[in-house]
Amino acid sequence: MKKCFSEGKNYRPPPGGDKGVSVKDLCPRHGYFEGSYFLWQNKFGSMDGSDAKCLKALEDENALQNRLLAESMHEKEVTRESLRK
Repeated sequence: MKKCFSEGKNYRPPPGGDKGVSVKDLCPRHGYFEGSYFLWQNKFGSMDGSDAKCLKALEDENALQNRLLAESMHEKEVTRESLRK
């Protein structure tokens, strides 16, 4: 089975999810675990494609800002240490 399905490509559950097919039967048919299905459903269940793309872009931007902040704090600490010596 696949590790998980790509958030960047799939924003809707696979066909058959709303037509009375149980999740237990649906997941092996499409090659992923039930847990992945429910995690996906919790995150993207009520979104359409454009909302999910916007969320992904915001998450990427947030991650970039967190990295930049961490680098800045590290540089500041390195500068302090060098000035103490």
